[in-house]
Amino acid sequence: MKIDATTWELAWFANGSDGKLAEAISQNLKVLTASFIKDYRAANPKDAGSADADSTDNASASIPKSRDLPKSASTATGQDFVASKASGVFHRPDCRWALNISDENLVSFKSRGEAANSGKRPCKTCNP
Repeated sequence: MKIDATTWELAWFANGSDGKLAEAISQNLKVLTASFIKDYRAANPKDAGSADADSTDNASASIPKSRDLPKSASTATGQDFVASKASGVFHRPDCRWALNISDENLVSFKSRGEAANSGKRPCKTCNP
């Protein structure tokens, strides 16, 4: 039995409360979930070189960042502050918003004053 939003009440009356309706709903949810996952994966393919490209376990999947810098990376790279060319905000290199800046838009500053003099304001999340 296929149940949609307009027929669930009729299905309840037709099948009663002896568990048939719950079973039908459970089956429909399984079918709809499988269909959604199939469509989602078709619309959002993983990289072919990805280690978990064929894995069906999404619990271990992670979203790659454009840069993964540790907190001490600012001294190692010489970047004390970073900003995007398209934004008026500067960040610490390890700020969650700085990690979203694409490499082609990344601007580096060696001091807070240099960043402020360029017309950018400090990020309210990382408070550089």
